[in-house]
Parts: sequence; structure tokens; C-alpha cells
Amino acid sequence: IQAGKTNAAEHSTLRARRLSKSRKIGFDPADWKRPDMALLDINESYLGEREDFADSDAVSEFENEYISTGAPFTIDLGSFGGLTRRLGSTIVLSEIRSIWTELAPIAEEHNGTIMKSIGDSLFMYFENVSDGIIATRAMYDAVVARWRAKVALACDGASPEDWCAARDDDDERDRFFNTMSSGGAYGETILIVPDGRLVDAIGAAVNNAFFAGEEEAEHGETIIDEGALQSLLVEAGQTPGVFCSGTSLSVPWTAGDFGIDRIVTREYFGFAFCYYTICFDAACELDP
Repeated sequence: IQAGKTNAAEHSTLRARRLSKSRKIGFDPADWKRPDMALLDINESYLGEREDFADSDAVSEFENEYISTGAPFTIDLGSFGGLTRRLGSTIVLSEIRSIWTELAPIAEEHNGTIMKSIGDSLFMYFENVSDGIIATRAMYDAVVARWRAKVALACDGASPEDWCAARDDDDERDRFFNTMSSGGAYGETILIVPDGRLVDAIGAAVNNAFFAGEEEAEHGETIIDEGALQSLLVEAGQTPGVFCSGTSLSVPWTAGDFGIDRIVTREYFGFAFCYYTICFDAACELDP
């Protein structure tokens, strides 16, 4: 062996050492250990030629094992920053964890999997877009119902000096989470599933879901990407089509399917790409 070179066994040992060290850093849970080994092998051979490398045996084996087509969704609680400044991190975290406990069964009831929470966001995966839309709308309703129940509990029999006496909507929003937004997408996604339990997902569809739910959606709003729209149309027995254009803004929809009244196109950069707002009533109202 030439000086400065290593053989395959030494490469494997070095990779294992790097992986072991990364575990000490703790940037990802141990669930990633097996896919990480495969990805380290892939990356050591990747030298910038994507076209030639994409069809390699290592990439094909990885993608055959880890890629599935489905619907990542995210929800994002509203007013996280303001509540944290007013109430402090501990109270806000107690609110968030209580909310997650209430929302988790809703995902399961609609064939979804909660992969993880990220601050005030919940990251989920569904086989079907319709399940994700129905589940996240039910979660929104649950968040609103919880807020109203908390206010009623706090103010039942409150003294005249208490904040409840002259409260308005702003007073209530200053004390409890009362809303959320959601975003969904559909497409090929890398799924990390150690021991049969889905713990993470990565891919363009995931990026789209987070963009829709965290960057674009207002409080009470659900937004989906192009792939999710086309998949949803197929689920509803509609014909997929091109609705991201200056001449076709109307998405065909039968009011009531999956609890949806209509779907509104949102264009970006002169219809370079589009997302779609899901309206659950004719007025497409957001927060109550």
C-alpha cells in the first residue's frame, strides 16, 4: 500500500470511527446509524459527477431500500415567539407538550405517523394526501377547542381583579396557544425506518411541506404543493391537470369531498411554480 493511502478495510474502520465520534456529538439519534454507514460509503465515491454517479449500485441499493412515495405534513403553532417572551420557556414548553399529547391520537386515527416535534412544529407522514388534510384540520379544531376550554377554566369564578374580568381576544392569545397552520406535499421521500418505526424523512416533498406550513400558511390555513394537489385530485376521482398558469386558476373540485369546499391557486414568480390553499368553507375563513 502506498504511503498516505488506505485499503478498503481501513476505509471502513475510519468510517466507523467517524460515525462513533458523530454519535458523541449527538446531532442525530442512533436510529440513523445504519443509513449513515451506507451514506458515508456513497459520499466517499461521489466526486461531483452527479450524472454518472446517480445510477451507481450503491445509490440504487440505498434508494430501493429507503425511498417511498407519500405525503409529509407539518403543523406550526402560532405566536410561539410572543408567548415565549411573555410567559417564559418552561410554561410555553408545558403548553406545547400538552398540545402534542392531545394531537398525537388524531394523526394515528387518520393513518399518519408523527416522526418528531421540532420546537413548536410537528412533523408527520401520511400515505395519502387526503388523510393528511383531514388530520391536520382536525388538529386545528382541537387546538382551538383546547384554547377555549383553557380560557373557560381560568376564568370560571375569577375575581374582578383577575385578567379575565375585562379580557378580549388579545388577552386570551397572550396566555395560550390558540391557532396553528399546516402544510403538506407529496412525492418521493427518503424514509428512515429503524425497527419498523418511522423517525425521519428527507426530500423535496419535505422541503415543500415545511415551506407551505411554516413560511406561507397563515394562522388557520392549510397549503399544499403541486404534487399533493395532483395526488388529491386522483384520490377524489378527478382528472389531474395544469392549474399553475395565467389562464387556468380554477381547480375543479366537488365541494364536500374530504371536507374541502374549494382549492385556490397561489402563484409565485409569474407562475414559475404554484402552491394551493385548501378552503374548508365557501368564505375560506382562517382563524375564528
